[in-house]
This record gives sequence, C-alpha cells and structure tokens, in this order.
Amino acid sequence: MAERRRSAQAASAGVRARAPAAARGPALALALALALALALALAACSATYDWRELRADEALALWLPCKPEQRERRVPLAGGVVAMRMLSCEAGGQVYAVARVDAADPSRQGPLLQALREALQANLGGAAPAPGPAWAAAPVAGETPHPLAQALALEGRHADGATRAQVRWFCRGERIYQATVIGRTLDARAAETFFGSLKLAG
Repeated sequence: MAERRRSAQAASAGVRARAPAAARGPALALALALALALALALAACSATYDWRELRADEALALWLPCKPEQRERRVPLAGGVVAMRMLSCEAGGQVYAVARVDAADPSRQGPLLQALREALQANLGGAAPAPGPAWAAAPVAGETPHPLAQALALEGRHADGATRAQVRWFCRGERIYQATVIGRTLDARAAETFFGSLKLAG
C-alpha cells in the first residue's frame, strides 16, 4: 500500500509539473486530490478483504474475505459430546466463521440448535438480540427447514470490550451449521456478502 501511495503521489506530482500555469488552479488540485483519495481507498479495500469462493464441506459453498483455518474438536453440547468442525478467518477486525455439528438422531437437532445459541450468547456475556439485519429475511439456499434455524444480531461484551455479532443457524438433513461474524464493529456490506453467499447443494 505504501508503494502504491508513493506511485500515486509521484504521478500526481508529475501531472502538476507538466501542466500549464493556467491549469494549476483550485479545480485541478481538487480533481487530483479526489483521484488520489480514490486510489488509496481502493487499495485499502482490496488489502482488507480478499474474497474467495470455497467449500466448507461436501455440501456447503460460501465466500470468505480471507484465507481460513480449519479446525476440529469435540465439545460438550446439549447433554453430550459432539465433534465440531470449524472454518474461520479474520479480516477488517472481524472474525468470519462457519461451524458444523452432526445430529446422530433427528430428535437431537432442536436441542443442539438451542445449545449453540445459548453457548454463543454466553460467550458474548449474555448478549441480547438486537434488530435483525436485512439479509436475515432470506433463507439459505438448499437448507432443510427447522423452527430453530434462525438469524440474529447480538450485542454483548467479551473480555476485550463491547462486541457485536451476526449469526445464522441452518440445517441440511442431520447437519447443523452456525455461520457467524463477530467484531467490535461490523462491516454491514461484508457481512451481507458473507451470509448471502451461503449455499447448500448435494
């Protein structure tokens, strides 16, 4: 970014050096300033979000703004211990994550969905639901309907201060997914891109 900034500054300086005296007025200075600001803004944007399409598993496709890490661990949930697979990364001061657990029995889906919600709220210091984001009205393409498959915005506190989260729970057969964006502040457009990209197939 620093190299781009120097190049942009050198280019604008060269234009000013070659321009006739009559053109070196406020209008030209403003145009050059706006062009430079736009170039720097585009460079900052591309450095913050590096969107890529990928698969979380054989069924779920999505877009992430950063290179993810994949982890798996066993966690206590809804009176049992389940394997949780998670894909996560950080961009723009926000964590983007998709977690998956498998319900061995369809009757376990409800308790697991409720337990995931309670665990997230507890991690955010008992976060209360906030007004829902605009993308929440649209279901995930290919999901299996379930009354507890919901989308929420949450506001709470974490160890390092106030935290906001947007989350969607959804199912495909016996698989349960939790897609989350968490940060002190949330980029509404990036979050909408992330949640809007979720698609189940196969």
